[in-house]
Amino acid sequence: MHIVILYVLVLITFSSSFAQRTQQEPQLPIAFSGTVNLVAASNGGKVVFVTSQLNEHWEASNLIDGVVNKTNGWASSKATFPQDIVFAFKDEKPKLINKIVIDPTTPDGPLPGRWIKEFELFVSDKFPAERWKFVMHGSVRNEPRPQAFFFTPVEARYVLLRVLSNHGSDRFVSMGEVEIYEAIPAVGILDQLIARLEQLLRELKQYRETVAQLGPILSEMPPEAFKKFEKLWRELTGLQEIKGSQSPQQVK
Repeated sequence: MHIVILYVLVLITFSSSFAQRTQQEPQLPIAFSGTVNLVAASNGGKVVFVTSQLNEHWEASNLIDGVVNKTNGWASSKATFPQDIVFAFKDEKPKLINKIVIDPTTPDGPLPGRWIKEFELFVSDKFPAERWKFVMHGSVRNEPRPQAFFFTPVEARYVLLRVLSNHGSDRFVSMGEVEIYEAIPAVGILDQLIARLEQLLRELKQYRETVAQLGPILSEMPPEAFKKFEKLWRELTGLQEIKGSQSPQQVK
């Protein structure tokens, strides 16, 4: 009985953590992103609006200066939500985008719980805008590193980052840097296969990490992951099945 209860608890923990990772860092789409940060000040990007900022040392412009930890980053005046920050590209020209990178790192570190957590992303072709087009909802981990979020390519002149929460502080919310990248459609079957292989590899790496944490309880490849791998293998090789391989359901 104790073993069964432990097994159920482990499965619940695994399911919860896997869902959390998926929400926080969505898988790579079948579309590539450029390498130029469109909102970087050095590339002509700018902040055109911010709900509030703590003082002149925590200005929203720090989010696009390309520097982390040497400047304070941005912080709101209070821990009230939502907090809005609107970015524009060079000459306020429209761009097709599909990726945002948020680095929550600031000099005060993660322990006070001030770094950005939940957020929403909106776009518009004008500012001020009466209505914004919703793009995505995401959650940033309380970890000092850049975190990438992909979404369906969308055209925009202005991007609204709406901060919905921090990690528990009652003083303010802060973050270090924001980057936005242009969407580059994949050209040709080979590019699409490469993108899909990269996505599958990310899923397999996530599963390997989970197995390493939970041990032999989850030693077999999940049926869903196996089916994805088998389907992609058939498309690449033209074979009807992976010879000598069995899905977890076929293993006696």
